[in-house]
Amino acid sequence: MYTDKHRLKKGIIAALFVCSSIYSYGQEVQDGHVIDKQLNACLDSAENQTTLGMIECTIRAEGLWDVELNKYYKLLMGVLNKEQKILLKDAPVKWLAYRDSELNLSSDIYYGMEGTMWRIVYADRRMEIIKKRAEELRIYYEAIKFYK
Repeated sequence: MYTDKHRLKKGIIAALFVCSSIYSYGQEVQDGHVIDKQLNACLDSAENQTTLGMIECTIRAEGLWDVELNKYYKLLMGVLNKEQKILLKDAPVKWLAYRDSELNLSSDIYYGMEGTMWRIVYADRRMEIIKKRAEELRIYYEAIKFYK
């Protein structure tokens, strides 16, 4: 049985882990996630110095982030308790509604602007929404794995 002192120590350790996870995420952003590095290499290549090339690079990165998102969703489902699994199953429905609504707005704004560069901006927005959710799920998973 845990004492209050033991719970406090575990709580402090968990808080430190979350802080270090956030720091590590900041370092990863600074150093660059492998998907971001692949995207940058694709964008830097001479053959992708066109609107279409840039959009295709971004769509590929979006697909990789989607794989990452699904990977962490499955990993989370493997470590959550019954109540948490119910919450996690409900979250994608609400997240997909948010994503779709946000993309409808972005599409309407960017495709209404002159210049093909706005197509690139829209593709990047799509990718960033998925990337952000993948990173959120990763942080949840890492926190749970550390705490257990």
